[in-house]
Amino acid sequence: MAYDSSKQRPNTAFVAGVVPDGVHAVSVVEGGGNARAIQVHENVYTALVHGTARLSFAGSDGDVNLGVIETLWSHNRHRCAEHPTRCQLGAQQRATRIR
Repeated sequence: MAYDSSKQRPNTAFVAGVVPDGVHAVSVVEGGGNARAIQVHENVYTALVHGTARLSFAGSDGDVNLGVIETLWSHNRHRCAEHPTRCQLGAQQRATRIR
């Protein structure tokens, strides 16, 4: 699985991956609890996810967890919770450059 997020859309990530033969859909559960299915075509899935999302699929031996996606927005939010002073200083510096 690979994913990427951008500064232009910090709360959205493009995700793509490959699953074994016989898998028809990948399940996505986004941070707000929204669940949906991503259709698989020739063993490949692609989608846009919002915020933090968990991906999985039903394999022959049970559910397979593909991992957690974190967008730039969700990653920065967690980082700021751990180091609030650093985030406040960064915001002040950005505001100064904009003026």
